Amino acid sequence: DTSLSYVYLNLFPRANFNWTIKPQTRLSIRYNGSTRQPTIEQLQPLNDNSDPFFERKGNPDLKQEFNHKIGLNFSDFKVLGNRSIYGYLDFTTTTNAISTNDQIVASGKRISQPYNVSGNYSYGSYLGYGFKLKKSDFNIQFNANFSGSQHNSIINNLTIRNKSGNYQLGVGGNYNKDKKIEFRLGIDGGYNTSKSNTINNNYWSTSINGDITVFLPWK
Repeated sequence: DTSLSYVYLNLFPRANFNWTIKPQTRLSIRYNGSTRQPTIEQLQPLNDNSDPFFERKGNPDLKQEFNHKIGLNFSDFKVLGNRSIYGYLDFTTTTNAISTNDQIVASGKRISQPYNVSGNYSYGSYLGYGFKLKKSDFNIQFNANFSGSQHNSIINNLTIRNKSGNYQLGVGGNYNKDKKIEFRLGIDGGYNTSKSNTINNNYWSTSINGDITVFLPWK
């Protein structure tokens, strides 16, 4: 019999920076760190042969992963003209990310084992700008939204990099007459990418949404 013992140190560092540039203009930066430990099933050096075409193995050398997340927020608002700017950026990277190391043998059977990889990350961002048309009840908004990620795994000793991205632009407007009518319309268009080593899947997308609310009785 073999006895295995594991000791993990969990650290959750945090840091925040907040800056009020002007009464209606703010900037904040934050950092969060967190760990994720391997499960008992991932660590124990035992084989699961219940499926003749798929075998799962444990990895007693598996390390815990550590996530670093950095975020930035910015906002600016002007009462005159009802003008607003808002944006954020988030980025996460993982050290010793727990992924899989798969081997496909000649018979077609897949042998899968948890494995630590590097290079995993994800990001998301948003920027919005809005204002009210002069001498009217119309508001216009413009926005941009970008996000993406990379997640790595190993198949037959070859690193598989799965990358994805989403890049969108949009414009919208709304009309609000107090206790009479509310109307909103938005149009978004974007480009989506997905790549796994030499396989690419890229496409355009668009969406139109809107709603209208009428308050009765009309006066």
